Amino acid sequence: MPAVNTVATLVTAIAAMLAILWPAAGRWLGIAIALTDLIVALIALWQTR
Repeated sequence: MPAVNTVATLVTAIAAMLAILWPAAGRWLGIAIALTDLIVALIALWQTR
């Protein structure tokens, strides 16, 4: 499912830029990135079954 990977990459890139520009939000953005990556990995696993 390439569209999901594209969305996850965009979300990760935007969150990384926000973390650089606004360090106070870094921890929450890190949690959001980790959750997004986990969800994408689970969807990818589910798609291969």
